[in-house]
Amino acid sequence: MQKYVGFAALETVQETDAATLFVVREQGPLGWLADQSPRRVTVNAVDCTDQVQRDDALFTLPLPESSGKAVVVLEWDRAGQ
Repeated sequence: MQKYVGFAALETVQETDAATLFVVREQGPLGWLADQSPRRVTVNAVDCTDQVQRDDALFTLPLPESSGKAVVVLEWDRAGQ
């Protein structure tokens, strides 16, 4: 990742047991930390799960740079927790 994206880059964050939804102010490569892989990842309702890369607890999604907002949803498989 070529830049650090902090909380100022996020417009909205919502969490449930099944998903984490966030709106980023500008699009570009995304990264997040998690202890498990998301079951599904969508960006503006487009499935991008196969583009997610994992390095231990760091997950990255190589989105193209754009000045437009994006809605990102990480769906979790939390059965049995």
